[in-house]
Amino acid sequence: MLSFTITWDWDGFDKASFARMVRNYGEWVERNSAPDSPSTRLYSELQLNRRRLGTLGMIGQVSAASGAERLLDDHLAVINRGVPVTPVRQVRNQPWLASALAGPPGEPGPVWRLKAKSAYLRRRLSDRQIDVLHHHLTRTDYDYQGGMANLFSFGGRVNTVAPDATATPHRDKIMKILLINGWEDPADDHRHITWLRELYHDLYADTGGVPAPGDARRRRGGAGGSELRSRVLPTVGRPRGRCR
Repeated sequence: MLSFTITWDWDGFDKASFARMVRNYGEWVERNSAPDSPSTRLYSELQLNRRRLGTLGMIGQVSAASGAERLLDDHLAVINRGVPVTPVRQVRNQPWLASALAGPPGEPGPVWRLKAKSAYLRRRLSDRQIDVLHHHLTRTDYDYQGGMANLFSFGGRVNTVAPDATATPHRDKIMKILLINGWEDPADDHRHITWLRELYHDLYADTGGVPAPGDARRRRGGAGGSELRSRVLPTVGRPRGRCR
């Protein structure tokens, strides 16, 4: 298993180049999510951090007996097309289980207050939605480096299963978006949760602040409409649901 970590310097991006990279990623997933696509051997997560953090990133794995580096090269070339920032790339080969348990680099712990929302997507984000992401990731009235939007590649053979065959009905999706924010001080709950709620609402402003009926979404961070106020995370890595 080839694992990779890619980083870009946020300072090298303006609104147009940020939009170009996010659009490139979405279009790549649209073209490479079919069950018979050779590119389904590659899984990636585009990590759109707030500008204050200093970097944008991408992590993932390539499960291929041969040609793994070439698949990653092609993937990165498409994502970086027209982007004026040269990415920094780190790769390593490791057994599948070690890769699955590794978790994202820099993951917080052991105690972290967390709010998250996610949705499955049938197509890439629209240009308007990309503009919304850029706005909330670069806002100067919210002086916190945490908070991010992750785009996960999806699809492949998982979409060959009938929607009613299992408890997971999301069988026509190509990508997943995860909006997440984490902090430690309970006194900061309101402002950090508000930032994430505003981002989510603005992403789906065209349909009333939530995905349109029939589109898949998951509310995370609370049941029955309540907020998840605190969460304890293990200090070791944990599986992250990488099934394609």
